[in-house]
Amino acid sequence: MKQILRYLGIIFCFLAPVHADIVQFKLDNGLKVTIKPNYRAPIAIVMIWYEVGSADEPPGLTGLSHMLEHMMFKGTKAVPNDQFTKIIAENGGQMNAFTAQDYTAYYEKIAAQSIDIPLRLEADRMQNLQLTEQDFAKELNVVKEERRLRIEDNPEAITLERLNATAYLSFAYQHPVIGWMADLSQINLPALKKWYKRYYSPNNANLIIVGAVDPITIQRKIEHYFGKIPSKQLPKRILQQEPQSLGAKSVNISKNAEQPIMMMAFAAPSLRYIELLNATNPKEAQINPKTPYVLEVIAGILDAGDNGRLNQELVNKQHVAAAANAFYDLYSLLATQFIFFAVPSAASNLEEVKKAILQQINRLKTELVSAKELQRIKTQLIAQKTYAEDSLFSQASELGIVNSIGLASKVIDAYRTQIEAVTNNEIRECANKYFSQSALTVAQLQPSNSTRK
Repeated sequence: MKQILRYLGIIFCFLAPVHADIVQFKLDNGLKVTIKPNYRAPIAIVMIWYEVGSADEPPGLTGLSHMLEHMMFKGTKAVPNDQFTKIIAENGGQMNAFTAQDYTAYYEKIAAQSIDIPLRLEADRMQNLQLTEQDFAKELNVVKEERRLRIEDNPEAITLERLNATAYLSFAYQHPVIGWMADLSQINLPALKKWYKRYYSPNNANLIIVGAVDPITIQRKIEHYFGKIPSKQLPKRILQQEPQSLGAKSVNISKNAEQPIMMMAFAAPSLRYIELLNATNPKEAQINPKTPYVLEVIAGILDAGDNGRLNQELVNKQHVAAAANAFYDLYSLLATQFIFFAVPSAASNLEEVKKAILQQINRLKTELVSAKELQRIKTQLIAQKTYAEDSLFSQASELGIVNSIGLASKVIDAYRTQIEAVTNNEIRECANKYFSQSALTVAQLQPSNSTRK
């Protein structure tokens, strides 16, 4: 999807406090609303998050959610063709959308005084989308080309796609958000209409507004535009648990590429997944709710930019990697993966890179992180969080994610306290528990046009 353009504010508001308390409420039809006033500039972010994503798609029809995202801009009877985009642009705003495993989100960035426009447009297309064969055929070709360019012609993306397909045995996280190419050819207009009618309703949506708005006034507007839209009977989301792994998994990829790629993933819990499991598991099977924050700190230790252990050891000292990173996501509805990524240096190979990554993992298992290093990482993580909050879009996005997967908004404010509370003993215990050989999945891409290993 297109990158977000920076919005230029005309004036700055000095009269009100920069931040105000979050206001949350639910309409009678089930629409969940979160409003966060921020008067730093006279603009507003409007986001609507539907609690449906690629993880909800049936076998053989992967890519439905993303395909519908594209079609949501094709118009209604009141706002036909591409008028949605034109209206937002004519009023000085920007808009876009994105699909993920657990949700599909749409957003507009606009002058706060014009907020009625996106509210009216989003309420209209929530219930009145017109889907035609002509638009569908055209957009399907666009999506297929997007898959070719962003996945099939991108060595890193194709490696990650095959990593997920191998790592997950039963989860719907196994298939890509954009869908498999063969499945895209099977999607038809009736299936898309059924998907829209099933999931696009107020009681399956979160409306997030961040910006220079008055909550009382905005609540009246939301009730006016969305209040009469009927709710629907929704399919129940099933908490799917991954079967216990019986050993490490691996996949080898041979593809035209400039350099080899190594990805390693360990099965790991997310904040919401732990909440869901602990609500049903007996006391002896409970998972420590601090675990995701410990994993977040571990990711920081390994991948703190130039000072991260992976860069310092694999790139600068051992010279076995040209690049090395680690990634973990707190905000996932189901279980997730702690992922390592590396590109071998010209003098190295995939096996040496894998060995070097495992050595760094073993350090975490056997050595306590020093107090100095731990505090540096905590400070860096909290600073990154603080900088991100300068962006209205980042604030709205985080509120949208946590609410869409069922977490309370207060979890955002708890981040700093939870990160500060992580101890080096917890890091060592967590590394030993989750970075086990049986939880490991390895994906290796070997360029088919190269003799490098």
